[in-house]
Order: sequence, then structure tokens, then C-alpha cells
Amino acid sequence: MPYIVAEVVLDTRAEDAGSEAFPILAGNIFGKNKDDKKSAMTAPATQAAVASGMRVQFVLPNEVTLATAPEPVHTMVQFRRKPARTRPHIRYSSIWVP
Repeated sequence: MPYIVAEVVLDTRAEDAGSEAFPILAGNIFGKNKDDKKSAMTAPATQAAVASGMRVQFVLPNEVTLATAPEPVHTMVQFRRKPARTRPHIRYSSIWVP
């Protein structure tokens, strides 16, 4: 099943990307958006190097589409539709460790 991610790209080191991106992305899903809409926190969160720095993504709940995603107040937040695919995953307990 395809899914939607909220993402930011930061000009930062891999070690700092998670802690810098988390308040931006979490704020958007917890209601700090132009629609004052709240979404559930989901998993996984991903982080990858890109040409301009680090991309950090939060997977949004299945019911969110590009049309229904809350309009962000932070200009760095972008939404992207990702194709369905199967991947291995690691269970995440509670803290972000670079």
C-alpha cells in the first residue's frame, strides 16, 4: 500500500539530523499546522543522506493522503507519496541515538 511521509531536509550532520528534525516534524503532526489538525505518531521515522544534507521523514497514518495532509506552518515540511514496498525494520523503543 502506498503511504505518505512528512519530511524535512536539513543542512546538518547525520548525528544532529534527528534532534533538529524531530521538533519540526512532530510539531506539524501534533497540531502546529495551518489547519490545527492533529495526527497520531506513527513509525517508522527514516533518515538518509541527500546532496543538500540529511532527509528525515515521518510516516503518516494510513488515512492521510496528499490532499488531506495538514498544511504546514514550517516551510521546510514537505509531503511525499511513497510507493508500496516491503522492507525489514527494527523495533524502536524510546530514544533517538545517532
